[in-house]
Amino acid sequence: MKELPVVSVNGKLLHASDARISPFDRGVRMGDGLFETIRVRSGRILRLGDHLNRLLSSCVALDFPAPDHGGLVQAALDFMHKTGIREGALRITLTRGEAGGVWPSGDVSPLLLITASEGVPYPPAALETGLKAAVIDDPVRVQGLLSRHKVTSYIPSIIARRLALEQGADVAIMLNCDGNVAEADCANIFVVTDDDEIVTPPVDEGALPGISRARLLKAMPEIEERPVSADDLYDALEVVFTNALMPAAAAASVDETPLEEREFFRRALAALERDADRENSP
Repeated sequence: MKELPVVSVNGKLLHASDARISPFDRGVRMGDGLFETIRVRSGRILRLGDHLNRLLSSCVALDFPAPDHGGLVQAALDFMHKTGIREGALRITLTRGEAGGVWPSGDVSPLLLITASEGVPYPPAALETGLKAAVIDDPVRVQGLLSRHKVTSYIPSIIARRLALEQGADVAIMLNCDGNVAEADCANIFVVTDDDEIVTPPVDEGALPGISRARLLKAMPEIEERPVSADDLYDALEVVFTNALMPAAAAASVDETPLEEREFFRRALAALERDADRENSP
């Protein structure tokens, strides 16, 4: 996808070359920020309400100054309409703003940044062909407060992806502190076990409460949330990844062990596509 050269900084539309973020912004200095990546399809922002509800819940949990929900909706819609984007993704980033110290003293003014990428995030044929996955045991996905929120401190996932690429894979599968599967470096994970159970790691195992994950759990109640061991992964019939942009992709292999089945992947993708088609977001 191609990054659009237009951005929104605190509601002001600017060419990217004219945008200015303070060197004292805590998002720049300390990774003190939150973000949401949201699919735009056929001129509609998919599941915008779900994404903004998660962002605002994270503001409460991590004590960020929370923007107004209605204002966020309008900012996202205005940005989409002014840029004319029809296919691609919006990214909404919220930092705590300018302040020194480990914990800021006094009032802070958050920074709201909206950017966009244009194009089809994942070609449909590639989703079924699948992604080659590598299991990375370090860095681990530390389960706890931060694993429940999309924070801009993304270094563990970045390093996991680099290690996976070095092994010839496309995506990293990350383990938690107990050695169980947590998630992929940019997606939730679903596993069809060798006895035909469909399982996904619970949030308290380090899985992000993903938007597509939640929609799929609602659409397919047969999916069980439980700890997923490395043995479950290596003995799996299928492994499927979900995130807001895919919305579902098969794993072609895990640590070079091929995975040929696609039955659950097709069902999952169809369920998520039907869910998106029912949505009435502008």
